[in-house]
Amino acid sequence: MPPAVDAGLTRPSRRRLLLWCFVGMAGIPPLFLLGINIWLAIGPGRHWLANKISAKTGLHTEVGWSSVTPWSGVTIHKLSVAQPEALRAAIPMPLADVERIRLTPVWKACLHGRLEVRSIDLDSPHITLPLELLAHLGAVPTPPHVTVTQPPSSTPPVPGTPPPIAQTPSPPPPSAAIPMPPAVQALPTGWIRMRDASFSLVTAGHTDTPVIRISGVEGDIPAAGAAAESKLHIAEIACLGSYKISPPEIPLRWQEPELTFAESKWDLSGWKISMAAKCALRPGLPFLVEMAMPKQDGSWHDSSSRHEIKISAANAMGRFAGFAVAPSTWQGDFAIGTQQLALPFQDHLTFDQTGLLLGLRSGMAACRDARAIGESASFLGNAAVLADGRCAAVLRVVLPPDAARNIMEHTNAMLPGTSWGFAPMGAPDRLFADISAHGTLDHITVTLGENGSALPLPQAASLLRQLAPH
Repeated sequence: MPPAVDAGLTRPSRRRLLLWCFVGMAGIPPLFLLGINIWLAIGPGRHWLANKISAKTGLHTEVGWSSVTPWSGVTIHKLSVAQPEALRAAIPMPLADVERIRLTPVWKACLHGRLEVRSIDLDSPHITLPLELLAHLGAVPTPPHVTVTQPPSSTPPVPGTPPPIAQTPSPPPPSAAIPMPPAVQALPTGWIRMRDASFSLVTAGHTDTPVIRISGVEGDIPAAGAAAESKLHIAEIACLGSYKISPPEIPLRWQEPELTFAESKWDLSGWKISMAAKCALRPGLPFLVEMAMPKQDGSWHDSSSRHEIKISAANAMGRFAGFAVAPSTWQGDFAIGTQQLALPFQDHLTFDQTGLLLGLRSGMAACRDARAIGESASFLGNAAVLADGRCAAVLRVVLPPDAARNIMEHTNAMLPGTSWGFAPMGAPDRLFADISAHGTLDHITVTLGENGSALPLPQAASLLRQLAPH
């Protein structure tokens, strides 16, 4: 065959070959992406991803299925992180359960070896945090010995500003001015979007009645990049399954590296309270929460007895700070006081002044002072609870002799052989008893005054409820 004829025949073949090579090379990425998504949706891929998360958290993890696409990012469905093994039998709910997580990465940064996430979407995340786990994380290597002193007899405090939380002093200003770096163009705002989120703080064996439950949390939270503002909505906060409130919308402001929860006004059964918080997105996640209740009059409805407790000139202040990832660094103070508190009993028991001062330091929660001072009765006490569950408390009860004898007679009628340790004070018309409690949170023994009977906490609480005037 002549060469010219051979060249004319082979030219189209070469073009077709190049075309097929181009089609094949263009088809490799989609096929590779399809293969990855199929692998992530079946057993081996699911186990691989679950093991990666388990290695980071140290907790057993299960993953439903996952997907990766250039347009929607990385999506993980039905992520479940189990409770620590020691608590798994007592708390069946997982520590974290998320219906869907979607991460939108910055692909250009990923191609250069940097992991940058533009947004995180969380659908129906539910966190169930055991109080026991929180106490364990907050434990210090050598916890201090629990000591409870006898309550002082000085005038009860009216709460003011809580003791300041220790802060690292700022370094002295430099002697010479440091030139400012050139301006860098701000990156787009990064967002954490939550839908139908909830958080529960529970105790082992009582998971049906959380200590605190926050539900219906929704909002777009700015957390990186350029400054932005948003709002956070919380449907309900419930304490011990009964007392429920619906908080207002909380304004959010982001200015790198600080996320500010602007001051918001809360209405708690008629009491006006303001709250504000901030968190810095730095190592350890340092945070600060502050609350204040200006002096005001009001009442409190006791749902158990259907009584109305009248309160005059009540005010309160609180502060809570630390590093979110290290509970042992958490510090807090809370003070509340009133100038008059009237209980609607038969004798209309009235206290001229009441005060409560709480504190948290190095994993130890303490009631430094609790008191209610009145003409006919007075109560003064303090308590402490360590991170490992050890606790101790004392409450001094001061009563007229007739009231003290009435309590002792009723106690003998309800629990024969049970005695109180009432003793005379300096004044002839007053008797006192120091009720003490000690043990661990799961087993507390209450002693009814010096040389008085010792009762387990449930029995002592039942006795005191029956002895309370109606």
